[in-house]
This record gives sequence, structure tokens and C-alpha cells, in this order.
Amino acid sequence: MIIRRIAIILVMTLAASTILFLFLLRDKNYIKIHSIPLSETRKFLVHLPEGYDSSTRRYPVLYMLDGGDVRIFSKDISRYSKAMTTLKNLDHSKYPEMILIGIANTNRMRDMLPIIAEESGTGGEADKFLQFIENELIPHIDRNYRTTRHRTLYGMSDSGLFAVYAFLTAPDSFSAYIASSPTLGRCSKLLAKKADELFESRRTLEQFLYIIHCQKDSPYCSPAIPDFEAKLSLLQSIGLHWQVQLEDGACHIPDSSLAKGLEYIWSEEEEMGGINQSR
Repeated sequence: MIIRRIAIILVMTLAASTILFLFLLRDKNYIKIHSIPLSETRKFLVHLPEGYDSSTRRYPVLYMLDGGDVRIFSKDISRYSKAMTTLKNLDHSKYPEMILIGIANTNRMRDMLPIIAEESGTGGEADKFLQFIENELIPHIDRNYRTTRHRTLYGMSDSGLFAVYAFLTAPDSFSAYIASSPTLGRCSKLLAKKADELFESRRTLEQFLYIIHCQKDSPYCSPAIPDFEAKLSLLQSIGLHWQVQLEDGACHIPDSSLAKGLEYIWSEEEEMGGINQSR
């Protein structure tokens, strides 16, 4: 009996050590920078295109929110890993290879929401998170990797809301914005106000905005996304390319969101005469 107990303890100790080792190993894959506006250290992942090290080419960058190596919204594989697969499987005769930056979460709702969420009492610091991305993360990436000025921001659900909010408040931070099932209903009045302010102050917007959602989506998506689409239809801006795509059936964050968003953006770029590296 004593030997059996000792064996069980040894097995449990070995298992705990293995889990700790794997956690530390995974954590080593992250790059860390300290953020002044957020007053904390933030982690992100970097995936470089195949052949990056043997070339001198510069690449557009895809910034992915909810980009930690964790299983958020997924039971089988992390969204970051799925994004890597999506980029690998794109037809690179039509669409460029890209650097992927996965931004890990610390306090997700705090960072993604421009308002305080009623159900949790957290949120409201989206502007600080945007400052971190604009003033700290993007300059760090541009200093350390061969990038073009073409940047895409990709978010899902609440981080999709953040992507739309970033477009409305700081459109020049990115060339393109992809929002999958964005929870616009959390602050639809604020977004409408921001849209009015943006389009009144800017007659020219050379950005791309792609929103995708499902017929039966989160209550925060419907009817807020169709209402936002109607709002965009009424507003006029030279150079802005946008599309709101509705998928059939019931879902939240369609699996094809990233692929379809990138295909829309780069197809529009091609029609405009090719990749504009200045955007």
C-alpha cells in the first residue's frame, strides 16, 4: 500500500512537472513588451512567412486580436493556429504572404469594450488598448521585422467590436479591418455617433472594412450589424471600400471569416491596380 501511494505521488509529481514545463515552453514562444498606457507587460506571437529568413522582401502584417495560443471560442485548436493555417492555404499567386502577429489577452473585456459591460462591470478601456497597439506594438514590429505599411486588424466577437471601434476612431492605424460577428449591440449608439463624427471630418478614407456575421448570431450582433450596415450606406467617403457579408444558418464567428476577409481586401486592392504599400 505504501509503495502504491509513493508510486501515485511520483506519477502526479511527474505530470505536474510536465504541465509546468509545457506551459513554460509555450510561454517562451511569446515576445513581451511593457505597455505604458496599460501599465502592464503584454505578450504577442509572431509567425513569419515561409522563406522570410532567406529573402529580403517586405511583407504586409496581419494583427490578430484574441491572438494568444489558447483555445478561445474553439474546443479543438487555438484561433491563432487556425489563422496560421488560413494564411498558409491562401493562393499566393493572388494574395500576398503576410506576417501574423497574435496579440494575447490579459483582461479581454476591459481592453476590447469602449463601454462598461452591464453583465460584468468591466470594459471601457478600448482607447488605452488602441494606444498600446498604435504607439507601442506597431512601432516595435516595424523596427524588428521587414514590414510594408499595409496592416490589417482582425477581431472576433468582442474583439470584432474593437476592430470596428478602431476603424471609427483611428482609421489610419490600419489599411484594413476585418470584424467577425462583432458585438456592435453592446454600444450601437456610441458607434453611430463615432461614425457620424468620422465621416463629417474625413471626406476621404482609403481603408477597407469587412464585416461578416450569421443569420442567427449573438443577440449583440443582430440587429445591430444590419443597422450599422444601413448607417454606412447613408454615409459617403471617397476611397472607402466596405462590405457586410451575411452567412446562412446559426453560428457565431464563421470559420471562413479570415479567409473571406483577406480575399475581399486583396481582390479590391487588385482592382485598384495592385497592392498599395503606402496604405
